[in-house]
Amino acid sequence: MERLQVYVELTAIIYDFKPFIPGVSVRTYTDEQLDKMIAEENTPKEYLGKKYTTYEALQAQRKMETRMRKTRQDIRLMQDGGADPNDITLKKAKYQGQMQTYKAFAEAMDLPEQMERVYQDGLRGKFTPTKTELARAKARDEENSTESMNYMSNSFRPRYGQEQELQISQVKMRVRPVNNSSFDMVTDTDNPRNKAVRLAEKMLKKVQTDLPDSFEMPPVAVVDFEKQGLNANAIGGFHEASGRLFINSKYDTRQKILDFVNAQKGRFASTTEYAPYLHELGHKFYYDSVKSIAKLREVSYIKAQGIVDACIYEYVHSMLLEGTTLELSLSRYANEGYRKQKYTEVIAECFSVKDENVIAKDLIGLLEKENTICN
Repeated sequence: MERLQVYVELTAIIYDFKPFIPGVSVRTYTDEQLDKMIAEENTPKEYLGKKYTTYEALQAQRKMETRMRKTRQDIRLMQDGGADPNDITLKKAKYQGQMQTYKAFAEAMDLPEQMERVYQDGLRGKFTPTKTELARAKARDEENSTESMNYMSNSFRPRYGQEQELQISQVKMRVRPVNNSSFDMVTDTDNPRNKAVRLAEKMLKKVQTDLPDSFEMPPVAVVDFEKQGLNANAIGGFHEASGRLFINSKYDTRQKILDFVNAQKGRFASTTEYAPYLHELGHKFYYDSVKSIAKLREVSYIKAQGIVDACIYEYVHSMLLEGTTLELSLSRYANEGYRKQKYTEVIAECFSVKDENVIAKDLIGLLEKENTICN
């Protein structure tokens, strides 16, 4: 039965699905051939230093397709909204790069390209830059000292829009949109060489590649926490009401971030430069899970949060009964959150190590199964 199920799933994904009628249909593969196929499917293939089973490769492929559809939608919105032609060309160049990565990945994983999944958005027109558009953009960049992005060197130089007000609770900030960012980003600087904005762009692009398929990146604010009256000692934060990720521009180098997360051994689950970004995005993942449960079960947000928190508590409690502590198996920060019943902190810590920590993987997996969570 397992052999047949694997074969049927593989056939449905890659080939044409045809029913098999015992006693009537002729088998295409022998048991030995099916065993060989299953073994091949479970043998990881490598791409850019990372190994993928066929299932993991298919999931990664779906992520790429989702991002390409998003970029196509961005291009169309920019065109309809009369955006700067140079910004549109840059977005088209991004889409072209995504397509090239997609093709290279599919070839390395020995998977068929399924661009029809991208084109199902129904959008018509050309979404890759023409030679004329690239030449025009290059010429303009050479003339403009605040050039946005040099794709040949893969360096990012932010281009800012008009100043606007951003209000968070009682705090009012004067910020500018980063027009050429891949994210919905604002900042309180107008310096095109600002290290904090450039670093945030790079870091967010990196962590985005390993996020769950359904996860949507929030709007981002890279600001000076002390100047804006926020917690000057914090490296970042996620504001639930506005759904915005805040990044403290004080931490404008990788080394400063590493010094922060490694200042106290065992304090945080992850001690990489990506830890603060993933931690804060983990808060969004928690809140998104609560909203999904509320919608799915048609209950209030408060009740849905109780369901999610109970699920987290029950799992952690069962682990503690086995003699495990969150401080030893995850982090001191997660343990403090658990004891204070701030379960969003537990999930935030899990989110930063969801691929390498068993407990983190289990808890994130529980919240991802929103239709069966804690039934």
